Amino acid sequence: MNTEIGTSAPLDGQLKSIAILGSGLHAWALAAALGKYLLGTGTRVTLVDCVSDGQPDDTTHGVTAIAGDSRLHELLEFDEQTLMQGCNGTFQTATRFVDWHHPDHDFYIGYGQHGAKLGTADFHHYLTYQRQNGSDLRLESFSPGAVMASLGRFSHPPQDSSNILSTMEYLQQFDAAAYLAHMQSGVKQLQQQGDIDIVVGQLNQVNLRSRDGYIESLVLDDGVSVTADLFVDCSGAEGRLIDQAMYAKYIDWSQHLPFDRSLTVSVPTSVIDNTSLSPLNTIFGDDLGWIKQIFLNGKAVYQCQYSSDHSSFDEVLERLSLMANAEPPTAIKSQILRPGCRDKFWFKNCVAMGAAAGYVDSLHYTQGYVMDLDIQRFIGLIPFGSDMTIFAAEYNRLSSAAYSSIRDYHSAHYWSLHSAPRPHCYFQFYCQQLHQKINLFLERGVLSTKDDEVVDKQAWLALLYGLGLQPCRYDPFVGRHNEQQIKHHLITIQQLILREAQLQPEQIDYLSA
Repeated sequence: MNTEIGTSAPLDGQLKSIAILGSGLHAWALAAALGKYLLGTGTRVTLVDCVSDGQPDDTTHGVTAIAGDSRLHELLEFDEQTLMQGCNGTFQTATRFVDWHHPDHDFYIGYGQHGAKLGTADFHHYLTYQRQNGSDLRLESFSPGAVMASLGRFSHPPQDSSNILSTMEYLQQFDAAAYLAHMQSGVKQLQQQGDIDIVVGQLNQVNLRSRDGYIESLVLDDGVSVTADLFVDCSGAEGRLIDQAMYAKYIDWSQHLPFDRSLTVSVPTSVIDNTSLSPLNTIFGDDLGWIKQIFLNGKAVYQCQYSSDHSSFDEVLERLSLMANAEPPTAIKSQILRPGCRDKFWFKNCVAMGAAAGYVDSLHYTQGYVMDLDIQRFIGLIPFGSDMTIFAAEYNRLSSAAYSSIRDYHSAHYWSLHSAPRPHCYFQFYCQQLHQKINLFLERGVLSTKDDEVVDKQAWLALLYGLGLQPCRYDPFVGRHNEQQIKHHLITIQQLILREAQLQPEQIDYLSA
């Protein structure tokens, strides 16, 4: 089954086989996606289900979050309603930050667009104009996602583009174990149909070709040998292939992202007051670190990320137990985190995904969200009978841009103007790229985003205004409208969003409908 591959030579007419190493969600999701996508192409997919410890993915954290318009779910033909019911799912349209940099500092980051344009200038310039003239308007009041979440309401964004709620976006949140089981069921069905192979065992040895260092085969503890043209390492933070066999460099980002530990507890929602399931995650600033509260349908999850230099396991567990109103909580999971990513995600004939590729803390863009992007990117660059190196180079470029974009966005959360911020908040940026982005925004409200960034302009606006940053200048086009026109436009949009949101059902009713 193995095809010889030179460092720059093309494959011999066809990519015949792909092997995936891993036992977590990333591995099973990729196997499901490739099983569907490669059907009828002659390329064989083998999943080597090899248990790995210490994998910081959403299975560890108890929750898997996926974009509402997930391309992965579309490829796998997943029915959203079936998933929501079978995986205790809830919807999320915003994140609320409470006591973030200091007590009483709170803001929302809603998903999707803010407001509506008046003329050619972007909407946030009109808000800046009003704020500079004494208004206390907040950007979040112009976010359909944030307003819906604050009211506990949810319905799918309407198809009618003239409806202000059509600009809202949302996430789907699932119980991670149930979601993984659903994914595994789909892969095993593909196996029964003969479309994919599954091999179970412990990895014992990785054989490399002597002439070029490409992976030739994986040998399991029972002697079974798995060969392939292309190998995907989903083995977790250990990086059994990309790190331990290929020695691909790992770039440390601990200077940008301050936490190296995660502790998660979960309790049945019967233990706590959960009369209404808002489509909202809440993140609390705390002297120990930050604590995220997530409500699933029948389960509440509390996750704290913290620095082991400043906080202890016992301190964090006590705080989480108090918040969860459970002593002790029913489920406790601790994790060592390594913020950073590979210098090369695709090295020779090995592609790293999941925690083997990197880790960025889960403030917003969780590993489930990154997984969806990774799989889309990989599928778009599978080298069918072509020079593998050109696809590897593009995959590395796009992956590096994606991880850097998420790193900068999350790192910006920890910056503070306050004179006595939380321990996790800094007064300077370590990344020049991020420093430049913030300075451009402060000078005249410009947000420089590239096509290959995964964090969009609206997410940046919600964060920067939420942190209390305001541009010194607004777009000159704003001056083409008088003050009354601008004020009327903002009030009209604000009232329209609120009125439409109030007409929607509460999420708890929407889920049970």
